[in-house]
Amino acid sequence: AISILKKTLKVILWVIISYVLLLLLIAGLIQIPAIQLKVAHYATSYVSDKTHTRVELKKINIKFPKSVVIEGLYLEDLQKDTLIYAGQAKVNLAFKDLFKNKIHINSFILKDAYLNINRTGKDSLFNYDFLLTAFSDSTKQKKTTSSIWTFGADNASLKNIRLHFDDEYGGMNVIANINQFSLKGASIDLEKQFVSLNHIALSKSDFRYSKKNIASSKTSAVAIGIPATKSDWKVTVKRIDLKDNTLAYTIANKPGIKNAFDASHFFYRHVTLLATDLFYSSDKTKVSIEKFNAVDQNNFNITRFESDFSMDQHSITAKNNKVKTTNSSIDADLILKYSSLNTLIDSIQFMVIQADMKNVSIRNSDILYFSPLLARQNFFKNGRIITTVSGKISGSLNNIKGNNLVIHTGTNTSLKTDFVIVGLPDFQTASFNFPNLKISSGRKDIQTIAGPSLPKSIEIPENINMQIVFNGKMKSFKTKLGMNSSFGS
Repeated sequence: AISILKKTLKVILWVIISYVLLLLLIAGLIQIPAIQLKVAHYATSYVSDKTHTRVELKKINIKFPKSVVIEGLYLEDLQKDTLIYAGQAKVNLAFKDLFKNKIHINSFILKDAYLNINRTGKDSLFNYDFLLTAFSDSTKQKKTTSSIWTFGADNASLKNIRLHFDDEYGGMNVIANINQFSLKGASIDLEKQFVSLNHIALSKSDFRYSKKNIASSKTSAVAIGIPATKSDWKVTVKRIDLKDNTLAYTIANKPGIKNAFDASHFFYRHVTLLATDLFYSSDKTKVSIEKFNAVDQNNFNITRFESDFSMDQHSITAKNNKVKTTNSSIDADLILKYSSLNTLIDSIQFMVIQADMKNVSIRNSDILYFSPLLARQNFFKNGRIITTVSGKISGSLNNIKGNNLVIHTGTNTSLKTDFVIVGLPDFQTASFNFPNLKISSGRKDIQTIAGPSLPKSIEIPENINMQIVFNGKMKSFKTKLGMNSSFGS
């Protein structure tokens, strides 16, 4: 019996040694350039035979068990146009993690790549669909218990990447030129629906998105009968760093607006963003924007934007807001509270506002850029006028309070007051209480505001000062007014 046991152990030992030697032999052979060339030739021939398209692979370098380098990968579509080209792709894997249902990429580099995806206006299939068809038999799997995989990447880098997505059937076109992109510390858990990223960086890249508003059944039919499902995915990003990028968005079949902000046609240059602690889910979004600046197609320049922003089902908070353009600036905090986003419009009178306007300075030209129709009013015809605002506003819209509200505009016009307004948004029935309203103005500003509606027979004092106490409604009120001017009291 002992002899049989020894023989059995020897057999087992030789099997293990043979298996190890076989693995070592394969690992050694696969690193020989000639063998690797054979592997590349076999792979390209297999794909070409399956797809009936041209496939090329200039070089493959495998360093068993974790590193693979591919150079000169080319794949064309059925129209003999380039579908994929990759100058160089290098992947370094943590091989041992594969046994733990983990795909962990130590590093990934992709250089000089081009991806061309399209479909015509008469065909709902994309130009890559032939790949799915060709490998449909080999991709069919028996029903088995699925394993839960997690994905991770320590470092990923993209250099000189071009993407062309032309969906004529769906009315969408995307062009992306990625000069430099890097990703660090990425982790994806499919079971928990969680994505975690340490750092995303993008520089000197160009993204252009164009679409058409298509009112037809071919795009909407896809969604018919598909119930809307709530996503439980959560995304966290510790740091986002964008430098000197270009971003364009266009609705192609909608006329543009010249020399004014156009939400359907914008083109931003020198887009720079530094943001930290981004969190996104279906219930909550928050991010700290430390730096943002950009210049649009009309040379409207956002020179500074900072904010600690958060939004959930019942509130929007934007604190430490600091915004600057060439002509205007904002330093303020804002909090909005509501019962729900779905009922916000119907219950807007119950929305709670907390606004702390520390220092707001707005030039008329900036207001006109976003609301050009205001140019019809006399006050806004002078784009150089600057209005400053400070003070606090709080409460629900139907019971709102103001403290130390101070407004300056024009040459010498100012307004200072506290107030309580009950009953908004209906001005006709709302009750107004201004216990200490002080207004100062003068001839030049009144003429600017009134314009041609001011009779020429009326002579306006050079300076006017008023102290007003007002309590009541628009058609029923009590007021006290004291006024003095350059004409007298």
